[in-house]
Formats: sequence, C-alpha cells, structure tokens
Amino acid sequence: VKMSSDQKSLYDKLEKDVGYRVRSVMINSKLNKTQKHYAGLKYLHTLTTYPLLPGQDAVRHDKDGVDVTLQKGMDATLVYPQEAKLIEMVKSEKAAGKKVLVYTCHTHLKNVAERVVKVLTDAGLNAYHLSASIDAKKREAHITSMVANGIDVMVCNPILVETGLDLLDFPTIIFYEPVYSIYTLRQSSRRSWRIGQQKPVNVYFLYLKNTIHATAYSLIAKKMRASVMIDGEVVDPQSLSGLEFDEDITAQVIDCLVRGVRMDTFEEELAKTQVSVKNHNQIIGNIKTVPINLIAENQTVQVPPVTGASPLQISEQMDFGF
Repeated sequence: VKMSSDQKSLYDKLEKDVGYRVRSVMINSKLNKTQKHYAGLKYLHTLTTYPLLPGQDAVRHDKDGVDVTLQKGMDATLVYPQEAKLIEMVKSEKAAGKKVLVYTCHTHLKNVAERVVKVLTDAGLNAYHLSASIDAKKREAHITSMVANGIDVMVCNPILVETGLDLLDFPTIIFYEPVYSIYTLRQSSRRSWRIGQQKPVNVYFLYLKNTIHATAYSLIAKKMRASVMIDGEVVDPQSLSGLEFDEDITAQVIDCLVRGVRMDTFEEELAKTQVSVKNHNQIIGNIKTVPINLIAENQTVQVPPVTGASPLQISEQMDFGF
C-alpha cells in the first residue's frame, strides 16, 4: 500500500532522523554490541509503529526514564491508506461469508491492535481483540464463544495462537505488521489450514511501500526461503549461497537503517520461495513407486524418468509448503 503524501512526508522525515540517531549509537565506543542492538531495536520499534499509530507521538524512551519526542503524531481522526485497505479486505471477505484473523505484533505500550479494532469498528465491522489476559487453556473455548457472538474479525498477536489452536472459523489471515520470527510466522500462518477446513485459506501480508516495513518483509522473505530449504521441503544448493541463517532479522533491518538502504522486493522474494516449493512438489509428485512385494531378490528396477516442472506464474495462488 502506498502512503498518502502527508503521511509519507512525516514518515520520511522521521526515518532520516532515526537513521542518524542509530548510526550515532553504532559508532559509540562506550557501548558494547548488546547495548547497541538494544538501543537500535527501540529506535526501530519507534519507526515501525509511527505510521500505524496516528495520534501517537514518535517517542524514544531512554533507560533513565526520559522520553524524547522525535516527532508529533499524525491526525488520529483520519483513516490512512493501510487502514482503508484493511477495511476493504475485511468487508470483501465478510461478503463472501469468511471471517478474518488480523495479526499485529505491538499490543502493549505501542498498542497497534487497539487502533486496528477501532478503525474496523468505526467502519461498521464487529471486531474483537484477543489479548494475552485470556488464559492459554481457555483461549480456544473463548474464541469459539466470540465466533458464536457474530464477530467478523479477530485481532491478536500471532504469538498467542502460533501453536496448538485450530482456527477453522478464520480462513483468511492478514499480517498487519512484520513478524520477525520465522517460526512464529510459519506456525501462525497455518492456524486456519488444518484438517477439517472446508474453505480456501488465504494469507496476506499488508505493508507500506518504501518504508522500514518493506525492508523487513524483504529480509523475512529471504529467511523464509532459507527456512523451507533447511526443512528439506526445497533442495536447491544454488539458492543457499549468500543466505545468512544465524543473524537475527531485526539486526539486519537495523543494519539497513544505519546504511540508509531501502528494500521493496517482498513480492519478488516471496515469489521465488513459492516457485521453488511448487517446482519441488511437482517433481516429487512425478516419481512413481514400485510395491516392494513385486520386486524379486536381486531384480533390477527401472525407475521412470522425472519430468521437469513447468514454469509458474508469480500471480498464481501461493502455497508456502508449511
């Protein structure tokens, strides 16, 4: 989604300021690596949440309890492009008889979830925020009761539902913020794609172009591709070259911020993952098995040749192979 002109102007100004401050932190010889990463992470969160929380100032919380206001917040009475797109998507899914699960990561001091629920509610949708206050053992029953009450969309942190829950009532999933943990992303993205699901499951990633969100998602997509390769779902040694598996994604995003590098190649990276997975699955599907009871001792078995997978269009429906 493209930002509005006013939103873009304010964001670009803040990104420039934050980038300068993070560079100053990184060259500070008095700080160790851990301290630098922690400071950079706080600046990153400030920049990440700013365009998602109109009305909230961009504030840097120092360890001494001093709050530094980097930039005043935007007009909270307006509906911004990403929010408008979310409303459009949820209404479209509701018209198709599908409930929606929206993932937000900042649900505490920077309460993006609260803003999302308000925007959706103001648009006439029945939106509910699942918070961590609901005991994990009672969570599934609680969600079932909320579905019975007629909610259209549930907003929550993906960590709350990443394992153990089958959310068959929500065949549409929208990631509203970047999720830096590949494990959490992969687990939470398949909460609806479970045995017993009768409807097509679609997973969307909603983000602002030319922002730190786009950079984060580009790096996440690279990690995602590496992750499915490591799991053995894709065997392509050539694609492994140049991919870093151990470095934290947040550290990479901060590094891009320090160097002033913007990435907006999420769709391309995701498409590479998708094509690799589908090609792999097609090849595996063309291998024919021979029943063991038909093979005589010392008999030579002729294995049919494996046919190559045909090229796939990027626009095809994506199945990450999770």
